[in-house]
Amino acid sequence: MLARRASSTALCVAALRALESGSKAPLVVDEQAAQLLPAAWSSALAYAGRSKLASAALHALPDLLSLGRLQHIALRTRVIDELVTQELARGVTQLVLLGAGFDTRAYRLAASVDATVFEVDHPATQADKRARGACLVPCARAQHFIGVDLEREELAKPLLAAGFSPKARSVVLWEGVTMYLPSMAISRTLAALRGLCAPETALFVTYHDASGGSGRASRSTALLARLLGEPFLSEWSPGEMRALLGEQGFALEGDTGRNDWARESGRVARGRAHERLAVARRA
Repeated sequence: MLARRASSTALCVAALRALESGSKAPLVVDEQAAQLLPAAWSSALAYAGRSKLASAALHALPDLLSLGRLQHIALRTRVIDELVTQELARGVTQLVLLGAGFDTRAYRLAASVDATVFEVDHPATQADKRARGACLVPCARAQHFIGVDLEREELAKPLLAAGFSPKARSVVLWEGVTMYLPSMAISRTLAALRGLCAPETALFVTYHDASGGSGRASRSTALLARLLGEPFLSEWSPGEMRALLGEQGFALEGDTGRNDWARESGRVARGRAHERLAVARRA
C-alpha cells in the first residue's frame, strides 16, 4: 500500500459491509462501518437508505466492478464472526486483528466483552480509523491500537509492549491481508506468532488460492487493486498453505471457500472468488 495514506481496499471492504447492512435480508449487520468511512461515502449510504432508486443503484455497483463482490465480503465477514464468537465463548481473552483495517468487531461483537482486542495495522490506515471512529465505544473489555507495517517491521516487540500476554488464551485473525504481502513478510509474521502465542491459540487466515480449485481469479478485482496502488502479491494452493502453517507450528483444522460459506448460509454463490479461509491452531 502507499505509505502515506489509509488503505483504499480496506475502505472499500468497510463500505461493502455497511452497504450489506442496509439490504433487505443482510448476511451481516455492521452499523459501525459507515462511521469509519469518508464523509462523502457515508452521505451516499445515508441517501440510499432514504431512496429505493439510489439504494438499488448502490447495491448494483459492486457487481458491475466484480460480480459477487458484495456477497463475498458479507459471507466472509459472517463466517469469521461466527468463528471468533465461538472462540471467545470458550474463554479466549485476547483477540489479535492483523491488518485490522476498518474492522469493527471490537465495537459490535458482544462476545468480546471479557476480551482485550489488539488491532495491528499500518500507521496511516490506523490513524484514519482512529480519527473517524473516535466516537465509537468498544464493547470489548479493552482495545489497543498498534501501528506496524507488517511488510517491513517486526510484530513481537510492539505487540508485547501493548500488553499482549503470551500465556493468555488468544485468537488471531488475519483477514483479507496476506494477498497484499510478499511471502517473506508472511513467513516472518507467522514465525512471530509461533513465538508469541500460547498453545491452542486459534489462527484464522484468508488467502488467495493458486490451485484453481476455488475457481478462476477475478481479473477486474486484481485490476482494481493495482489501480488503487495495492496489488496482489501472494497466493498459495490449499496444500501449500497447510505446509506453510505447519512449518510455523500451526495445525490446520479446516480450509473453506466462498462456495462453502454460501451453502452454509443458504445462499447461491455469485461471481468468482478464489479467496479461502484456513482455520489452524497453535500446536
